Amino acid sequence: MKESINVEAAPYFGVDIDKLTLFVKPIPTNIFKSEIREEAAKLPGFLSIHMSEPIKKQNFIRYCWLVFQDEQSFNGASAVLNGLCIKNIELTVSKSSSKNRRLRILKHYPKNRLALDCRTCYNLIKTLDEEEGVQSNPLTEKPLAEDDASFDLYLLYLRRVHAYDYFTAQQFPDERSLTNKIGMAGLRIVSEVQQYDIPTVLKKNQQYA
Repeated sequence: MKESINVEAAPYFGVDIDKLTLFVKPIPTNIFKSEIREEAAKLPGFLSIHMSEPIKKQNFIRYCWLVFQDEQSFNGASAVLNGLCIKNIELTVSKSSSKNRRLRILKHYPKNRLALDCRTCYNLIKTLDEEEGVQSNPLTEKPLAEDDASFDLYLLYLRRVHAYDYFTAQQFPDERSLTNKIGMAGLRIVSEVQQYDIPTVLKKNQQYA
């Protein structure tokens, strides 16, 4: 019997995008994200809102996900928002169930890249923090040790705060979008190989090295 792994726990810190999340539909073109956020913000425990891109084949409707702090606020919001009318459109609310449990595994990560990638992440975080107006960040007060633990911390910060995936050099609108595209957690297998098998990183992230 295989031992199960909790990828939400350390050292993976994976994201379950369905946890304490309400799925809201349909969102027609005349309802704005700000209007749904305004209603959700009236409820205790509301944390964030995520909206899909318009679906062309379905009259450009969108779907929406609302994240709450705990079970009590989640259940309370479900009762209040289900059937809520905005601009004469009745919203349907249910527990999010995307079933996305995919992991991204990076094989043959070159051990000799670790120091360079730590420095690159450090500078990348400083740049993104400045762009987003982050005033204080202990991670950028001074570079951390160039080891696996520091690299993992940098990667987690990029993902959680800036919705940025280092290994594909992509920034997403939010962490939910990142998780849908990349996976709920990223694992790497360190090896002694000298070749880096993700050239995108070298091309797009090397400016921060």
